[in-house]
Amino acid sequence: MLEMFLGKLGWTEREFYDSSPEAVYHASRGYFNKLKDESLAIRNAATIIFRALGGKEDMDRIWPIDDKGTKVFAQPDREWWEQMKIKQALVDKKIKQHGRKS
Repeated sequence: MLEMFLGKLGWTEREFYDSSPEAVYHASRGYFNKLKDESLAIRNAATIIFRALGGKEDMDRIWPIDDKGTKVFAQPDREWWEQMKIKQALVDKKIKQHGRKS
């Protein structure tokens, strides 16, 4: 995941670690929505070219867009976020303690 945020989204390491879990979640959803939109645009262009060249076959059979077989995760609920805040507070505490020892 860090590779995606630092590489593809251009975040700095500090931005990633300073972000809330909710911000990371929404940034990653936005990134994957962008990829899906781009792939649909390419599919639409390919469909137009296919038809212009005389293609008669159903494009959905050649290039299906259904998500059958893919696992979809629901947005985390409030309880999950509260647990993440507690865990993050423990991590922050350990980081601060480690910083004082140096």
